[in-house]
Amino acid sequence: MVNQHEPSAVPAGTPAGRPGALTCRTGPDGTTVITLVGDLDSDCATRLARAFAEAGHAGSTTVVDCTGITFVGLAVLHVLLDASTAQKLVLAGPLPHPLTVLLDGTQTRGAFTLADTLQDALPADPPAPDQGG
Repeated sequence: MVNQHEPSAVPAGTPAGRPGALTCRTGPDGTTVITLVGDLDSDCATRLARAFAEAGHAGSTTVVDCTGITFVGLAVLHVLLDASTAQKLVLAGPLPHPLTVLLDGTQTRGAFTLADTLQDALPADPPAPDQGG
């Protein structure tokens, strides 16, 4: 069963200048996926910190889908850095230009585990049992 928490939802592909939004879902394996969309400022940072706090209780991997980000402020970076030290965190891309500029400009890219795609960031399904014959 998937547990969904949606403080605010905006469709993917949101043009620049739109308020930031995030959605959270936790899969049956305990992996939480937080999807970020739009312009992420200090207001969004507060919601993101709450989402990480809730995800931290799951005790598993938290994946952040960053593909819909159009702007990201330092407050959000601070929340991401805090979360990366408190839990297993993966930023899934392809990372948008605003985020790469921020990570490179602050020299914090190395603080994160990065994945090329959301699929790459998710844990692999366990192999099917050998049916033997």
